[in-house]
Amino acid sequence: MPNKQAQQWSTTEQFWAELHEVIFDEARIRRGEREAAELTQLVGLDSPARILDVCCGPGRHAIPLAARGHHVTGIDSTERYVEIARERAADAGVEAVFVHTDARGYSSTPRVDVVLNLWSSFGHFADPEDNVAVLRQAHASLHDGGTFVLHLRSRETYNARQTPERSWAEHKGALYLEERYVADDWRRVRGRWVVVDSSGRRDFPYESWLYSGEELTAMLRTVGFRDISLHGDFSGAPYGQFSKHLVVVAHR
Repeated sequence: MPNKQAQQWSTTEQFWAELHEVIFDEARIRRGEREAAELTQLVGLDSPARILDVCCGPGRHAIPLAARGHHVTGIDSTERYVEIARERAADAGVEAVFVHTDARGYSSTPRVDVVLNLWSSFGHFADPEDNVAVLRQAHASLHDGGTFVLHLRSRETYNARQTPERSWAEHKGALYLEERYVADDWRRVRGRWVVVDSSGRRDFPYESWLYSGEELTAMLRTVGFRDISLHGDFSGAPYGQFSKHLVVVAHR
């Protein structure tokens, strides 16, 4: 089990930048293109829409959505990810806006049709009120009738023991080991990444909140969302005991 250092929160620039190439490998980038197509169907985007991608990372959903003709803005607190997203958009020949900012304090002007927060980028702030602030800003960014899509690993899917306690990968001569476990009566996930390369070893502890579908529904209602539905994937499959992820769709 990780030591007490793993109780620190993982919101540092170095954490995300250091792990970029293993977290966002080419297979995951390509999967983002497929997921963008599924999101288009899930939300019902039949015509060009204004989309805000919160915690967009290197733009793996924002760029294919922009390529489909949507007006996309991506925001992320990791400056290096924003730089990479801009480079990738330019290489792909698509127009998208990427902003280095904090999701707790950013709301879109003008308001948008869709807000996305994907791949467990929610729940990383130590203070629960900061996580609620992200939801408030998502609500404030939408025009009336707009759609919010929140995607993450939930307490139910961790209970299903579908997440291994350890995993590892090799990339460009470096070894990446991840360890994770649930804590505090299934309220949090704690873990660490260990990177070993020619420069030596570096440890990156992390921690995030673990929410149930019911808790997320209540949180979303508290900040003003309505017509909330839970799905097991981006295609809109039912959310059940064999779901690997939780996709929440809510409306302003």
